[in-house]
Amino acid sequence: LGAGAKIGTTTPVQDFQLACTKLGVQPACAMMSEVITKLVEHQGNNIADCLQSIRQICVKESLFELFNKSLKEWFKSEVVKKICKEGSLSLIHKGECSSCPVTEVESECFIRGDELLQAMEEDDDDDLLDML
Repeated sequence: LGAGAKIGTTTPVQDFQLACTKLGVQPACAMMSEVITKLVEHQGNNIADCLQSIRQICVKESLFELFNKSLKEWFKSEVVKKICKEGSLSLIHKGECSSCPVTEVESECFIRGDELLQAMEEDDDDDLLDML
């Protein structure tokens, strides 16, 4: 990876790690986001590994806004939804990055859809009934 460095779709995780070292984390994350978008659009391989790699670096470097915004876009794809649910991969939350406004519950709600919200509401109803 030189001045015209790129993260390719053949070995994106390795290219991303090298780009982080050579170009810096923020430019590398921006490049990786573009690669993941291409992979999602073309149903490419390596999506799960790419998502895990960029998420890990974004947590480490407190780049939660970049990751969370991108994940919300990628999550529109059924492929990404399946990968995220199977790998329990969701939004970066306050428990991982103290300056992040997303709570752990919100992160879980994002990945599970309404399932968790419904369960919480049912628990609240049960608690109310127990109070009576």
